[in-house]
Amino acid sequence: MLEDGDNEDDGRITFYYSREHRLARATPTVRAMNEASTPRQRRGFLKSLSPIRPRAVMLLSILLAFAVILLGRRLAARNGGFDFAGNTVTLDLQAVDGTAVLALEKTTSPGDGAYTGDVGVVISKGSAPEDNYARLITFTADQREKFRISLPAAFGTSGSYEVILACGQASVRRKMAW
Repeated sequence: MLEDGDNEDDGRITFYYSREHRLARATPTVRAMNEASTPRQRRGFLKSLSPIRPRAVMLLSILLAFAVILLGRRLAARNGGFDFAGNTVTLDLQAVDGTAVLALEKTTSPGDGAYTGDVGVVISKGSAPEDNYARLITFTADQREKFRISLPAAFGTSGSYEVILACGQASVRRKMAW
């Protein structure tokens, strides 16, 4: 209820705010920031992290962890393998129940134009023709394939072998030992 001398002001609330009064009591830094003549500097993401040491250390540790993960993936993809016609191939000799087994793993990255098709695999124990064993495998467009080739009993599970991979585009020789 209004008494004599009161205004209704159409239901609006009146605020009393004096910018000049507030700035007069502010620190010089705040006054400098509010002056119209000085352009406001926008700080970038990295600049906002660098003055505060814990944040800079946090950013550095995140970037370092990211780099280690990328490097680890890069090295794990190679895994002692070699390049064969755009594919990364890893060879491993294993003994399974007294039988020598050549484990061949092929990996490729999508869209890198790696060879797909028949690949001749020759395992050689010596220079005589009976010391050679050949198989034909087929590389498909799959990113990862595993092949296991059982070697004849005459090859045994000791000594050294030479593995030759050949296709229409390339051939590779690798010496392997137990």
